[in-house]
Amino acid sequence: MGRLVDVATVGCIVILHMKNTLVTQNFLPIKPTLVMKKIIISAVAFLSAMTMSAQLRMNTSGQIELGKEIKNDAVMSKVSADTLSAVRIMGPHGTYGAGGVISFGDQSGIATYNVGVGEYSTDDTDILQLHGKNGLYITSADNETVASFDVNKGDFFRFNTAVSSDRLLVPSDNLDKEGVEELAFDVSIIKNIVPVTYSVKASAPDISGSGLKAQDDIERFSQFYAQRDSRSTRYGFVPEDIENVFPELVYTDSAGAKYIDYVGLIPVMFKIINDMQDKIDYLESMPQQSAPSKAQGKTYSGLESTLAMECKLFQNTPNPFSDKTTITFSLSSDVKDAAIYIYDLHGLQKATFPISLDGSNAITIDGATLPAGMYIYTLIADGVVIDSKRMILTK
Repeated sequence: MGRLVDVATVGCIVILHMKNTLVTQNFLPIKPTLVMKKIIISAVAFLSAMTMSAQLRMNTSGQIELGKEIKNDAVMSKVSADTLSAVRIMGPHGTYGAGGVISFGDQSGIATYNVGVGEYSTDDTDILQLHGKNGLYITSADNETVASFDVNKGDFFRFNTAVSSDRLLVPSDNLDKEGVEELAFDVSIIKNIVPVTYSVKASAPDISGSGLKAQDDIERFSQFYAQRDSRSTRYGFVPEDIENVFPELVYTDSAGAKYIDYVGLIPVMFKIINDMQDKIDYLESMPQQSAPSKAQGKTYSGLESTLAMECKLFQNTPNPFSDKTTITFSLSSDVKDAAIYIYDLHGLQKATFPISLDGSNAITIDGATLPAGMYIYTLIADGVVIDSKRMILTK
């Protein structure tokens, strides 16, 4: 176990030695009292320095220890089992010297260090903490940033290299969520999103230098950057395309760089797949369902064909909607019976809105009468299916 020097004894020996030396060598001046005062002042300063440095010691294993000294032999036998460390930082807490930290620079106004590395918590957690009040940078080669978290650039950890993991877990506990709603949007908007292929611009830093070690670094890092810059073609999206349709899935940092939340696109893709499957199910079940279609209607005569051309059905507004929406249409003057039918994506009729033939050209649908979801509304005039369109109800 490391032992502290008895600084008081050492100080007295030093004072006596200095006095005897001065007397023996006839160096003591005429005013010995003044000289002794100076000696005592110097000794006190020496003792103070010794006391302040008392927490710096070398143990029997040749390791340098800083901080709290562990005096319990049973505990120290476990601590001393470490034969790999050249320097050990002992914290001020607990039996095992927990909470040891090396800090750099000044401290913050809340009585803690701004930048430091050490053991997490004041308990014996054996957990390493890397702390930077404003962030953390991991660098390599010629000080190139490999990964970083910078509070001045946004609330995310950025990696400038590929990341490999056996699983990617995203927090998704229901206890942490509120305002959960079914995702609803007009899937036709994805036509504005164009998948692209691209390659990343070469960005190898200057790694020039001299000496054998530098030459070895140049060769090794040149191979690394050549391999990185020659990676296969990547697949993705133009961020502006995503931002125009799903602005919540694009993040822009303080420097104007854009990032796409590709994980957030997964629910969007599932929504599109589900809607496509609903349409497939609807089409496959049409012969058995009550949803009308031109295929189920009678063969058009010349008059009916004209009727179908002269009558029009327009897109509801607003769409999507959560409160009310309006469906507008136009009918030819010779129509005798007309109605708008609402169907779900399984072809089941959910509502009927007879149309008054007094010149009306719109109906209003109250969202409270239907559950949230996607619907198909159809205009039928005199038994002829004029047109069908989709509408989305959100809540």
